[in-house]
Order: sequence, then structure tokens, then C-alpha cells
Amino acid sequence: MRKKKGKMWKLLLKSLFLWAMIVFALPGVKTDAAKITLNKTSVSIYEGKTYKLALKNVTKGKKVTWKSSKKSVAVIKANGTSCTITGKKNGTAVISAKVGTKTYKCKVTVKKLPVALSAKTKTVNAGSSFTLSLQNTSSTAKWSVSNKKVLSLKKLGKNKYKISGLKAGKANVYAQIGKKKYTCAVTVKAKPASAKPAPTCVANQTVYVHDTNILDIPDCFIFIKNLDKNAAITNIKSSNTYIKAKKRNGMDAIQVAAASYRDNADLANMTSKISFSVIQNGKTYNLSCNIIVKEMESPFSSFKIGEQEFAGQYKGTMSVSAEITGRKVISVKMAPGYILDQILVSYGSDSKEVKNGSAVDFDKGDNAHITVNYHMTKAPVNYVAPTSWDAVSKSPLHSWIYFIGWSF
Repeated sequence: MRKKKGKMWKLLLKSLFLWAMIVFALPGVKTDAAKITLNKTSVSIYEGKTYKLALKNVTKGKKVTWKSSKKSVAVIKANGTSCTITGKKNGTAVISAKVGTKTYKCKVTVKKLPVALSAKTKTVNAGSSFTLSLQNTSSTAKWSVSNKKVLSLKKLGKNKYKISGLKAGKANVYAQIGKKKYTCAVTVKAKPASAKPAPTCVANQTVYVHDTNILDIPDCFIFIKNLDKNAAITNIKSSNTYIKAKKRNGMDAIQVAAASYRDNADLANMTSKISFSVIQNGKTYNLSCNIIVKEMESPFSSFKIGEQEFAGQYKGTMSVSAEITGRKVISVKMAPGYILDQILVSYGSDSKEVKNGSAVDFDKGDNAHITVNYHMTKAPVNYVAPTSWDAVSKSPLHSWIYFIGWSF
């Protein structure tokens, strides 16, 4: 009988032990509630700054009531089991959190913000500036710089200055109240070289032709903007076999011309795509310009010799001839966009300048050559005066026409 009772106790104890192991091993089963605590029981913050205070281990759904003992020092914004404390002014306050009958407290010390410059170190380029201010003080500071060749000061308001970098170097900015000096160490770097703009040319251009295949200046030049003096121009191509292109010496321009003057191809109304590459500052720029060739317009609104009008005959040509006898008055009026420079009359090697409206003797010698020199009032897009110019005219903006008066 005793043996049976002993076996029963052993079985009961084993059962209780197994039950305890199973219960304690099950996830989510707590044997004791965790203690509720604040993440801080004391904290220091500056005026205007914030701190998040929170209760730990609060059962979900439990009501938490937050309170500040002195709202003039610290105010709170409650959010369930946490609150955000904002420092209002120098002093102390107690923030309390009540859960049921239990209250948890945190002592908050609010400090005045320290007097300080808005920056302790600064780097600026020469020619640039920044604003520096002394904060958190009602006193007016005395401002100065350690090197006036490196930095300059300009007052913007009370304890607020514009600091400008003058040249590369290092200098300090000082703001002093009584014996206390506040310092900002400034490094001024040399002004960085501005990035050079990329070379460009017009996308489309009209080129004028006279006497079948002579492309006239200045429109026969495709001027290149922002071309560096050390730039290389390569791979110049024309899509039209009757038109060639090359870099013009002494000019920031590509010149277009007839591929050959021997075949007498009429270039009027032809088109071509002029493409080329500019190698500049270690980069390659591929540029192109579509040109269309038009017959040259007469530069005159009136060109009279005596009573005969020749202005219209200069459309598409630079030279006109006619039989003229006796003394005749030469009267020239330029078309809009052109200005008359000079009228020359030549008899063989004898040449002289005459005034507009003067009479010329056309019976002197076999014929009289009249040269009218003029220039354009408007330069082409991207035009830059050439560094060298080896043509007969004064510049790419100057041109001329001929008139040959003959008599028998």
C-alpha cells in the first residue's frame, strides 16, 4: 500500500513539473508585469529647444495624463505615452505623468542659450560674402577683423554683419562684449576661374553670290562665338560638292566658297550643310550650319550717271558697264544697311577721289573706271573683328563695286 502511494506522489510531482515547464515555455505568457518607468527623471534643455519624454512598459490602452508644474518655464505636447517638452525660459519645472493612481516625475531645467556667433569657422571665395551674427544677447558687440586686406565688414543690423572675402588668405572676425571675445575663423580662397562657355555658331545662314559663283563677304563667313585662341578646328566638311569650306586665317570663322571657279556652276539657290569640330579646353564640340545661297541684292537704292539709272543692274553682280560720253554727274544713294565711303575715278593708272554728285569726264581716255567703296551698318551674328585681314577691302564689313564707262 505504501509503495502504491509513493508511486502516485511521484507521478503527481512529475505532472506538475511538466505542466510548469509547458506554461513557462509558452510565448507571450508573463509571470510578472514589467515596472513602469520614465526614460529620464531629470533633463536639461535650452530655451526654445525640445526633448521627448516617454513612459516605458505602459499597458496598451492605459490612460496617461501629462502635466507641467510651471508652464512659463516648460510646456508640453502630450502624445499617449510620451510628450514633447519645450523650454520657454530659464528656470525649473516638473513634468508629471499619471497612470491610474501612480505618478511619475521628471525634473526639467531650462537654461538660457549661450551667447555665440552663428558660425565658428567659414570658407569663402574672394569676391563672395556671407552673413555673420552674434546670437542670444541684448548687448551690442564691437566687431573687427584681424586682416583688413583679406576680409571686410559691413553692418546689416544690430550684431549682424556682411563679411566679404577680398583676397586669398586667413583672417578672424571678432565680436567683443566687455572682455569676452567671440571668434569666427575665416579662410578666403582665390576666386575660381569662371568656366569658359562652349563655342557655338548659327544654325542657319544665307550666303549671297554675285557673278555666278563668287560668294560675297561678310556672309561667306560662318562666325564662331566663344572660340579660344588656342582652339583647333578640324574635320571641316560641306555636304555640297560645289561648295567648299575652310578655316579663315586671322578670323574666328569658317569661310565658304565655290569648290571650283572653272566649271562656272551657278551657286544661286544651292544649299549645303557645313560641319566642323572645335577642340577647345580638352573638349570636342561638333558644330554645323545650314547655308542657302541667294543672289546678291544691289547695295544701291539709286546709282545715276547723268540721267541713266544703274542701281537695279547691280543685282547679282559687282560690275556694270555702259557707253557714256561727255561730262556726267555721278549720284549715288546707298540702300538701307549700307553707307557710302568713297568714289574713285580712274583713267588707266591715273586715279582720283571725287565727291558724290561731282561731274566726271567720260571722254577722257578710252574708258573711265568708277569704284564705289561702302560698308555694312550691321555686323553678322557672332562677328569678331579679324586679328589679320589680307583682302583688298578694309575689313570683312567693307566692299566695293565697279562701273566701266566707255566711249568711242
